[in-house]
Amino acid sequence: ISFSADHYLSVYSIETGELKKPYAGSSEIKGIRSFPYPKEPEKSESIMWEWFICNDFYKSVFYDKYKNVYYRMAQLPVDEYVQGYNGNEKPTIIVVLDSDMNYLGEALLPKAKFEYEMHSCFVSPDGFNIQVNTDNDDMLTFYTYTFLPDEKDEK
Repeated sequence: ISFSADHYLSVYSIETGELKKPYAGSSEIKGIRSFPYPKEPEKSESIMWEWFICNDFYKSVFYDKYKNVYYRMAQLPVDEYVQGYNGNEKPTIIVVLDSDMNYLGEALLPKAKFEYEMHSCFVSPDGFNIQVNTDNDDMLTFYTYTFLPDEKDEK
């Protein structure tokens, strides 16, 4: 389980009942700030949205059975909130972990021509696929990323 404000993952074994908390943070996320206001219905949605846009967050975790690794998504803050900004354009990082949850590396995704749709992702034999919103409503478009180890690390 990847909690949005936690550098650690929660890994629960249904076989043994054991809970592990491996570190799975991004080197780009130095700290995660809590929401500075009480959770009250009268707080403006724009205040909460601005706080979300201007803060770091972790997102989903995906298992790649083809490479036996995990991908953890994270989003970095933008410098300034702009009215109407939807959050899909936040800089996105993929943290790569091995099967034992050891950090292998991370990559900042290139800025897409269109917005990444962070809730529409899947793993295939070709790589990690993330949907992008385009001008064509009749077709789903995905960018496929393959994360390769640094050559200097291979022996």
